[in-house]
Amino acid sequence: MSVLTMQERLQREVSTLPEDLAREVFDFLVYVRDQQTEDDFWREQIEAAEAYRHDHPEDVMIMTAEEWEANMEGKLTAVFERDGQWWIGYVEELPGANTQGETLEEARENLVEAIQLVIEANREMTCREIEGRSVIREDIRVAA
Repeated sequence: MSVLTMQERLQREVSTLPEDLAREVFDFLVYVRDQQTEDDFWREQIEAAEAYRHDHPEDVMIMTAEEWEANMEGKLTAVFERDGQWWIGYVEELPGANTQGETLEEARENLVEAIQLVIEANREMTCREIEGRSVIREDIRVAA
């Protein structure tokens, strides 16, 4: 009896699946392989950073947990303008996130809620649109 490698066993099993399902399995395996490569990259970056911090302690900036969390929050640009008795507010980077308030503070509070609602609605629409499809969803950080 011959000993099969993991790759050979996997190929044999996948070959018995319907073509569309086999494609999804293959795509997933490629993603896992690429993720492993990315994990190796980030592991090397972390090790290099740790070595640098060890060798150059005077260059290390220490942040509190609160400072770290504040830096990780998304920052958007709110624009407010007086329109008669009302304050109108919107977000430059997020079409559809707009509001009004009788005071500037009320407009600010309403705009935070509007942003949350727009993001929640967009997520729900996306989930409905991609339901049953093979997609990759991941966090992304953007510095503008």
